[in-house]
Amino acid sequence: MKIALGTQSENKIKYLKNILKHFDVKDYNLTTHSVPSGVSEQPITRHEIIKGAVTRSRNAFVKDKSVNLSVGMEGGLIFMNKEDVYYECVVVVYNGSKFFTGISSSMKVPKEVALKVREHNADLSDELNAYKAKSNKQQILKDMILSREEMFFEALRNVFLEILED
Repeated sequence: MKIALGTQSENKIKYLKNILKHFDVKDYNLTTHSVPSGVSEQPITRHEIIKGAVTRSRNAFVKDKSVNLSVGMEGGLIFMNKEDVYYECVVVVYNGSKFFTGISSSMKVPKEVALKVREHNADLSDELNAYKAKSNKQQILKDMILSREEMFFEALRNVFLEILED
């Protein structure tokens, strides 16, 4: 199986390889491509996050039309109301004729960070790095959002459950 990934992020490459290993996919050739997402650096709606993943997947396929699958991965923010901000990851896989989508659980951004991101258009990673967690729970949440590993694993698992054959 030939797979094109619409990023050259070392972390996202690792996440994709981990999910392929998880599903016992051994016979694959992975290429990576630096492609535009077509969305803002910090997407702020689910629509924008999905659009970014779709665009990366489509652009990766265009870079190498000999692939069986192309993958786009995007993370971003969702503003739910005046105070609550959530982080979500989306993975889109394209097989040349159809797009498949996997979405992670939404992780609630700590209130102090959410306010700075929402009211001052601050960068989420910068604000989380500066944020001092007041409890173990807050530290776990902070670490999960910063690494995104579990979130991308969940989104990847969701989409590959749909497309991989038994």
